[in-house]
Amino acid sequence: MKMRASLYAIPAMLCGFALSAVAGTTEEANTQARQTILAIMKEQRIPGLQLAVVKDDRIVLSESYGLANVENKVPATRTMRFPLNSATKAFTGVAMMQLAEAGQVDLDAPVSRYLDDLPPAWRAIRVRQLLAHTSGLPDIVNQQGDVEGGSEAAAWRAARALPVSAPPGESFAYNQTNYALLAQIISKQGKMPYERFIAERQFAVARMPLSTFGDSYDLVANAATIYAYASRGTSAPDDGTRLSRWIYAIPYGLWAGGGIQTTADEVAHWLIALSKGHLVSQASLQRMWTPENLNSGANGEWGAGWPVLRTTPELQVASIGGARAAFIVYPEQRLAVVVLTNLAGAHPQRFIPRIAELYKSAPGQASTTAALCVKMRSGEGSACMTFSAPAIKKAEKYGLRLADPFTVVKQKLAQQGWQLDRAYMSEDAPQASASEEMICGRGWDAVCSTAFKRGKERLYLNMSGTNDGMPLISVESGGP
Repeated sequence: MKMRASLYAIPAMLCGFALSAVAGTTEEANTQARQTILAIMKEQRIPGLQLAVVKDDRIVLSESYGLANVENKVPATRTMRFPLNSATKAFTGVAMMQLAEAGQVDLDAPVSRYLDDLPPAWRAIRVRQLLAHTSGLPDIVNQQGDVEGGSEAAAWRAARALPVSAPPGESFAYNQTNYALLAQIISKQGKMPYERFIAERQFAVARMPLSTFGDSYDLVANAATIYAYASRGTSAPDDGTRLSRWIYAIPYGLWAGGGIQTTADEVAHWLIALSKGHLVSQASLQRMWTPENLNSGANGEWGAGWPVLRTTPELQVASIGGARAAFIVYPEQRLAVVVLTNLAGAHPQRFIPRIAELYKSAPGQASTTAALCVKMRSGEGSACMTFSAPAIKKAEKYGLRLADPFTVVKQKLAQQGWQLDRAYMSEDAPQASASEEMICGRGWDAVCSTAFKRGKERLYLNMSGTNDGMPLISVESGGP
């Protein structure tokens, strides 16, 4: 049973592209995004493509271009299904977090707690090491993207007979065995088949009625045809340069690693649901997007189901599949870009940053004022710092989202005896009250502080001095 082009590969570089001009408004960004996509499609000869952009938890652009089926001249539409291939792994990561939150899975537990009859060398591997590809397991898929022996059963027999490639946690090595085992854990602990768990716990919640599972051999309605310019090994003079059908297979047992067919619009809805906490908590989201540590203490390349492309100066996480589908999330920018194509070799993860740059400076949809309120140590009321739009923009650059309580801020305050009361954006964010005094110097290029007159203490948010892009918070005793 073939699995051509189902493998995921992290690009060597996500830089080296020419940055487009910065857009001034969201509509200007949309116009430039359309122009950029059409130019890329022409340059790379991509037959069909879907694009969706999420900014501030709102879909600001969702469009389709070109042909979903070239030979029959079927246009690509927003409702045409495109395969995610290995980008499916992000959904599997969310599923494992959902089970962890429900107390049905411990990510630190050995795999043998949930699965029986494993080879001895596999039993001590931790669940989180499957998610992050640090298990050291042999791959059920070979270098050509095929399962060995022509059937799933034969492939499992072959994989179980192979030695492990490294001790658990020793190194990062991407493979499909990890996610095939995760599918088995989800089915057993979730008490339903993997595909049903994803459909009920994610597709239904995020409003994804078109999303389903399948490959080139399955009869999936309204599905885009996949193409490639890769050589087929024929004697034709244009072999390797002409457009040909690209047949890919994802056996049922490997759906957790690459089986979803969906639309860019529905992936965008899913990313919004993820951001709003409708699928997992913010704490789970943070863990999912944190690189798994290797035994050496160094960061691995993945978190729980997601490649972590960058942690500084801003976090960037992604999901990439089949060399034709990708979405990249920029949490501090409250931005995500989804590109699905029907060309194996399009590598949208390489040009998505060009699209993202157009929106990073575009005005968000949030209101123009924000408040960060901190409870006084005495418990008598709260002190609030109010920030203007430029200050908010500066804050979000460093990862301080005032739209909801920020975990790191809360932890830093707790360490110093303070308590975060609320943090939010609002048209009528409270101004500093009579019980405190506002001191701000040059916006957040310097220091903003609230002086608590009653306690003669000052709370600082220092945005000029940061640690890994996070705001530094300090309390100073004495009068202002």
